Amino acid sequence: MDPNDAGVDSFELFVRQYSKPLYNYLKKLTGIGEDAEDLLQEVLIKIAERLPDLRDPAKIKTWAFRIATNTAIDFFRKRGKFDQVEFDESLLDGDAANSDIEDEAVVNEMNECIRGEMGRIAPLYHTTLVLYYFEHMAVPEIAKICDISVPAVKIRLHRGKRLLNRVLTEGCNFYFDKNSNMRCSSKPRQQ
Repeated sequence: MDPNDAGVDSFELFVRQYSKPLYNYLKKLTGIGEDAEDLLQEVLIKIAERLPDLRDPAKIKTWAFRIATNTAIDFFRKRGKFDQVEFDESLLDGDAANSDIEDEAVVNEMNECIRGEMGRIAPLYHTTLVLYYFEHMAVPEIAKICDISVPAVKIRLHRGKRLLNRVLTEGCNFYFDKNSNMRCSSKPRQQ
């Protein structure tokens, strides 16, 4: 984005360049496309209002993701918790178009199991994991987005991975099928 642009032109450029990445990020956090669309609109309004005050245009991506993160945190606070977290199929390795139907069924089954369990992780760890693993952001960049120190990001990543491992171990049965494909199914919940 050209730092010399001002007003409407710079916002339109911003929207063209960052709407899709912000939407994808918000969808990974919320798991629901409609919620992500609503949050994206809210984020874009906040950015439009604050864009003229941006001091360092070179850091616009970090700044925008921080606004998106804070908006998502507010959204989750209003709800009181994560409801359900969905993963985009595009996050999975491999090309689904080239997969046979059985492989696709395996991926869908595992995705469904993981989707159900991921919602049990606290939002602060979930956000950090999504930024690091799915948005491919560096630890210092995550620190700026979350407004925490670099060591705090490292701690959240470490704890988040442990929590994810624990909830997957507690909530999912992992096994290999006759073709040596790893499979996963939800364990029954005790009431």
